[in-house]
Amino acid sequence: MATNCTAPCSLCDGKNEISRKCLNCDEFMCTDCSKIHLKSKRSKDHNVITVEDTEKLTALVLYEPRDNKSHDEECTRHRGEKYMLFCVNRECDCLVCSSCITEYHQGHRFVRIDDILTEYKRLDAQRNRDEIEDNILPYLRDKKAQVAKAKENVISDIENKKETIKQRYEHIRKQLDSHYKKTLSYLGETGKVSIDMLDELNKEVDKHITRLRHVVDTTDDVIDDENQFKVIKLAQQLVDDIHGTPEIQIPGINRLMLTPGQCSIEDVFGELQEVYECEPITISRAYTGFSEVSTLCPVSPYETWFGHYNHRGIRLLELDESERLYPTANFGREGALNLATSPEGDLYMVSYGSYDITLLKTDGTTAKVCDTSPLVALGIGMTKNRDVLLCLAEAYPSEMKSGGESKVARLTNFGVRKQEIEFDEIGRKIFVYPFRVGENTNGDIGVIDHVGDSEGKLVVVDSEGRVKFRYSGLNDDGNNDCNLTDLAFDNEGCILLTDVTNQTVHMLAKDGTFLRFLDIFVWYGSKLSPTTLALDSTECLWVGGVHKHRYFDRNDAYVLRVKYKL
Repeated sequence: MATNCTAPCSLCDGKNEISRKCLNCDEFMCTDCSKIHLKSKRSKDHNVITVEDTEKLTALVLYEPRDNKSHDEECTRHRGEKYMLFCVNRECDCLVCSSCITEYHQGHRFVRIDDILTEYKRLDAQRNRDEIEDNILPYLRDKKAQVAKAKENVISDIENKKETIKQRYEHIRKQLDSHYKKTLSYLGETGKVSIDMLDELNKEVDKHITRLRHVVDTTDDVIDDENQFKVIKLAQQLVDDIHGTPEIQIPGINRLMLTPGQCSIEDVFGELQEVYECEPITISRAYTGFSEVSTLCPVSPYETWFGHYNHRGIRLLELDESERLYPTANFGREGALNLATSPEGDLYMVSYGSYDITLLKTDGTTAKVCDTSPLVALGIGMTKNRDVLLCLAEAYPSEMKSGGESKVARLTNFGVRKQEIEFDEIGRKIFVYPFRVGENTNGDIGVIDHVGDSEGKLVVVDSEGRVKFRYSGLNDDGNNDCNLTDLAFDNEGCILLTDVTNQTVHMLAKDGTFLRFLDIFVWYGSKLSPTTLALDSTECLWVGGVHKHRYFDRNDAYVLRVKYKL
């Protein structure tokens, strides 16, 4: 068919004239049908060209190229042969010589290099250019920005650690100076007692020496006296003087020297904390299936209970021989607000929507410890003498009125109330909304107090309920806002605090001095946002929190077992 004549398109029943040809199907069609043809799943990869270009198609017909230097290239497969056509088959898409056509491309479709190849490659180059500009360059720019951000984070982390080390150095130096001065003063006071005692003994000995020296000096004249009565009287006096001289008791050197309990290295530096630090290392992890973990409580170094107030009951995680955590048991049907354990391993539970404090014993039996009505219990902790500490409030957060009743109560483990901490010495309320509570090694009581929306602070009172200090972040200038949600105390009296806002754990000395941050990672580079934490008897840190899924737009809750000391 001559391509300069017109004919109706058979695919659309002659509605349009043919203007295209599919090289794969060897069929002519109109422009509209060609678009439909290329959208079909079976023919979307076919080669469709214009009718004008069909004149340039040939099959096994040698083409004498025009005088063009671009066609002087030799075939890489056949030495001495020149490229003459371009094979447009989908599998080929390459330049060919006459030998290539005979050996590898029989029955294929070809186009003239001069008229088709340039445009074909131009379009291909344009597509590649668009791919580079629209996708590859933005991808590389994004990676460059990520590299710059990572570098900035590393530099910032180094500076923060330098500042932390500097602060700790200054803190320890001040403690050393204080202990140095205190110990020197103590040495002077304690040594003065021994020196004063020896001085008194010396005075007493001098007194007797003077007295007896006078007796000796006057004795010679009396002995030579012929008056016998004087001699007898003198002899009697000398006997009295001898017997009247007391035995001088000089304390032994061990008594005079300062004993180890008075001055030893431990006495000088005993109050300095010895925390053998290391970067937190996640030993074990478990995906909980919850959206969040609000409380956890290890009952041994190998197992922990955890729960959330929006999920029914609590679950037990245990370690296997490979240090992996897996669920083994469930308990209860109510959501858990907070958990605490006794030294014997009994579990105390505060449930959402209930006034009862429940005790789960190690033998599997349960008991009701007390009823907190009309106040609701929010947090629970155990003291070293087995008392129970409770955070009590008038209502749950959504129902709490401003200025409502809130306090911390101390109960016996049988539920008898012993102490209530609510007001300070001048009658002001200590807490806004006490949420978590625990006892430190020195008897101080730490309380997480929710003073506002997403704003939890630490309040520490002594055993009598007097406020010792408050902590609201590393600085109090407003630039380091934090939301503290839970607390724990280690054997050195250090205070560990979860901070949801900054995705970290604060570590404080028992006097409230900031020591360092503990960043907890679920996986390498994937930081956990901690919501609750607790320590087991081996000083291993158990942390519950949320982690943003790397692929899906959701948060997953994990329980981690972390080593943070050497």
